Order: sequence, then C-alpha cells, then structure tokens
Amino acid sequence: MKTLKIILVLITPFILFSSCKKKDNAVIGNDTTIEIKKYPSGKIHDVLFYTKNHLDSVYEYFENPPIIREITKRLSDSTQYIIQFDSLGNYLGKGYTLIKKDKNMKNGWKNMENGWWEKMYKGEKARVEYFIIGDTNIVNQVISLDKNNHVDVDNSCFYTMDLPDTLDYGREYMFTVKVTSPIGDKKDYRSRLEISDAINSGYSNIGVEKSTYKIKNTGLGSWEVRHTFLKKGKDTIKGGMFVGTIWAEDINEDSVKIHTFRKVMLIRKPVFIR
Repeated sequence: MKTLKIILVLITPFILFSSCKKKDNAVIGNDTTIEIKKYPSGKIHDVLFYTKNHLDSVYEYFENPPIIREITKRLSDSTQYIIQFDSLGNYLGKGYTLIKKDKNMKNGWKNMENGWWEKMYKGEKARVEYFIIGDTNIVNQVISLDKNNHVDVDNSCFYTMDLPDTLDYGREYMFTVKVTSPIGDKKDYRSRLEISDAINSGYSNIGVEKSTYKIKNTGLGSWEVRHTFLKKGKDTIKGGMFVGTIWAEDINEDSVKIHTFRKVMLIRKPVFIR
C-alpha cells in the first residue's frame, strides 16, 4: 500500500503537465500555472503550482534519484502542510509548518505555537511534538511506537496531565502529571516538575522561577498538583519537566556501555477559566 501511495504522488504532476500548454518556461492551463525549476544538471528540482498567480503547492525532487523529496501544500500565506520522503521513496513524516521570519517552523494546526508531527523516529513510527521558541524549533515530546503499536519507553519522552481544558474561577483543582521516559537504573533516575505563573512566553526563565503551584512527588516521574485559578478568560499553564537517568548495558564479559538520558520538556497547556 505504501508503494501505491508514492506512485500516485509521483504521477500527479505529470498528469497535469500533459493537459497544459508550455509558455515562457512554464506550463499554463485555464487558471493554473506550473513553474519548473531545475538543477544545474537539467534535472527537475522543484515543480510549483499556482492558481491565479497564488502559490498552491510545491513538489521538490531529489537530483539523484529524480524522485519526490517533499510535497508542500500552501494553506495560507503563513501556514503549510508538508509530506516528506527519503531518497528510496520511503515515507518519513508529515505535519504543519508556520512560516516565521522566512523560516519553516514545524508546528501544529489548531495551536500555531506547538503541535504534533507524524514521523519515522529511529526506525519506528512516532508522534513528535515541536515547540517554537523565538526563532528556534525544538523537539519537546516524542511518543515512539514499536511494530505492535505499543509505546517504546526507551525511545519516548512525554508527559500526561489530567486537568480539563475548561476550569471554574476560584476553585482549587487537584490533578496529576506523569512522565514516560527511559528509566534505566532506578536509583539514578531523577525528575523534577516546575509550574509557575511567572514563566515568560519564551521560557527563558525556566528553572529559575519557583513553582506557584503546590506540587507533591508521588512516585517515579509522578506528581500531584494543586492550584486555584484566579484569572478569568483564556490562560496558559506554563512549566517544565526535568528528567535524567544513567544505566549500564553489558556488551561482553569485558566491557559495558554507559547510557545517559537528559531532557527538559516544556509544558504549555491552554485553558479557559469561566
């Protein structure tokens, strides 16, 4: 099925070519203009599709072999949907991007500041959450799945929070936050949670501000959190989760391999207080 999908993607641009007329290094239909850009070798680099002079989509090709590398569909002047392939035609991932200061920043659709992509990650299917911090794209969370679609803990790092999106003003809420990540040697596992109203939008003071939420550690990577919300309307819960561990893997009788894992995950949860 994967092969069929890729073949259809490759055929689509050329079907459109055959139904249009060539003019001034472009191919023109009724309202559609197709512009072709080439490598110095003469092979196709990009095929750009315009409707009434508005760029709709771009098909980018590898030079060798000359197959689809990336399909970009323009949804607005600042948002795009991208599908990516490797040089063997294998699917790599898909998701939305935000054009910010001429950069393509991976992001979500409903919340343009962060969002999940579907990707191949270390040879496994995964959902990857990207954050836009200033002019930088960072990988914030990864949920990696094995061949049985079970979470691969050794290649994942994500958190869950069981707090509703809509909250009542003046009411104290108790909720739990849990992190799933490589544990390694439990005696060397470290985790810390910080949630504070003082954290700025760029998270530059994360780890500096003290938590303004009541946080109680309840186990390995698990916390009970209490907070009373006293600001009506839209708000954003911001925080950070610090996780680290180390463990040894026996290679043979004479040697071991030391693994280390350290990660800071940012928390950004939009809520509405009524």
